[in-house]
Amino acid sequence: MLWGMLVGDPSAGKSPALDVITTPLSEIERTLADTFDKTSRDWEAKNQIAKIVAAEWADSANSVEKVFLDRGPIR
Repeated sequence: MLWGMLVGDPSAGKSPALDVITTPLSEIERTLADTFDKTSRDWEAKNQIAKIVAAEWADSANSVEKVFLDRGPIR
């Protein structure tokens, strides 16, 4: 977050001076927001896939564990 303050009489040229700073910052912020949105959607999709893979792995591990538990102790 960036804070600034210009003090001056009306028509003292405060807005043009402020525009020199805020225009590039607004463009940077817009670019970063667009990048964030895409990155966030990509992460969400990968996260959903990871949850599915983890659930399948857990089911598989539970199945293997059940097979060994059903066999009883190894002699």
